Amino acid sequence: MDAVPGITVGECVGWKISSDKQTVQLAFRDTKGNPFNLVLGEGTLKDAIFALLDASEAFPKAKLAMRDALAAMLEPGV
Repeated sequence: MDAVPGITVGECVGWKISSDKQTVQLAFRDTKGNPFNLVLGEGTLKDAIFALLDASEAFPKAKLAMRDALAAMLEPGV
């Protein structure tokens, strides 16, 4: 993965589903404010979510915040 150039994400702007409901578009801005999008199908989206959750292991405080946020989302009646 190191050989592939990357973009440092500065902000997650939002998301929307495609008109054909086959993909979602995730909108971001890089650290210079330039917009870019990722377009992912259902399977790839799930893989990306799990990869991001796994990557949170690198940042213990972020991992705790993520755990608390997920717990709140999964709490019955919320």
